[in-house]
Amino acid sequence: MKPAGPLELLAELLGHRLADDNRRLFEDGLHKTGLALGVSPEVAARRALAGDKVAYREVISAITVGETYFFRHPEHFQLARDHAARAAADGRPVRTAWSVGCATGEEAYSLCLSLSPHAPELRVHGGDISLESLEVARLGRYGSWSFRDRPPDELGEVALLGGQWEVSPRLKSMVAFHEMNLAREPLQPPGLQQVDVIFCRNVLLYFLPDHAARILSSLAAALAAGGLLVLGALEAPAIPPVGLAAVPDSNGCALHKPLFARPPERPAPPPRRYSTAERRALPSVDVLSMARRLADAGDLEGSLRMAESLPDSLEALELASTVCFERGDLTRARLHLARLLELTPDHVPAHLRLALVALRAHDLDLLERSERELVRLVSGRRDDEEVGRDGMKVAYVRQVLADLRGLP
Repeated sequence: MKPAGPLELLAELLGHRLADDNRRLFEDGLHKTGLALGVSPEVAARRALAGDKVAYREVISAITVGETYFFRHPEHFQLARDHAARAAADGRPVRTAWSVGCATGEEAYSLCLSLSPHAPELRVHGGDISLESLEVARLGRYGSWSFRDRPPDELGEVALLGGQWEVSPRLKSMVAFHEMNLAREPLQPPGLQQVDVIFCRNVLLYFLPDHAARILSSLAAALAAGGLLVLGALEAPAIPPVGLAAVPDSNGCALHKPLFARPPERPAPPPRRYSTAERRALPSVDVLSMARRLADAGDLEGSLRMAESLPDSLEALELASTVCFERGDLTRARLHLARLLELTPDHVPAHLRLALVALRAHDLDLLERSERELVRLVSGRRDDEEVGRDGMKVAYVRQVLADLRGLP
């Protein structure tokens, strides 16, 4: 086996996937680091991997993606604002929030602005691997590009100073920034065990599947009872982690942890295993409902067997592709989606899932084709128009397309 080179070792250090779509990012980052240190890219990589703090900092700053701005995807902040208002009305106000992968801090300050009217004791934490980005976040000064969706003078607590916009001392006092490597360190802000609101958007998609699954499980564990977890549109799990439930009308981007877990009155019986002959004798609607129940119970293998016994059912094909995607079986997911699109060529959720399969499989040609189809299918349609049986709206599809175009 060929020994791992510096690019592979750096990707492993970060827990990031390394494929055709992001290899250039690592190569360019190492080249920039070598120029900054006056050494070759290979020497820069070796120094960073050996623990040289200067080389490590330069490499991380050069290869990490810091695409962020104030109130990016405002509907997510509206979800957080509504959550904080309900929590305050119930007598359990939000006290802590966490921006995971906060980059230069715009998301953390946006959380302050969104939550603080309903959270008088709010403390926001922002974590990122890039020390350079964290320095910008602590300074709290931004150019106009950080306010590309909303003018800064409309936000309040942001003042023009020397050609840049600076957040107020009050906002700065509410936020603490800390360095963190999601691939290596415990996932919780310093000094906190549980967090009321967590934002982790467009972070997991850069990690290898095993790392991403571990991080999502850790975030679920760090979320306080009654808390809210918001993910990026490209990362929303079709099947929420155990202990969490999807927030209605969020397309899976927002998950919450119920305040009280209702214990079952008696142990639930194990799902009945049906033979092939028995399944064929059952009405298709019963087979599909059983497949869904098995998926909800965490029996993905049993759910998949049931769903795949209905090869001409649109709902069963959707479920089978979802289960395969969640299990990391991208080839099988793609086959089910191809069959689904053969039956209904303009099925928007299927094209959307195919784009996510292509992203995870690093298939840039398929990703480009899927994006083109999605653009065609939502062109000229209203944002509030539904394009799927589960309530998926055109606005959500456009959000996914925007996030895809924002990737390096």
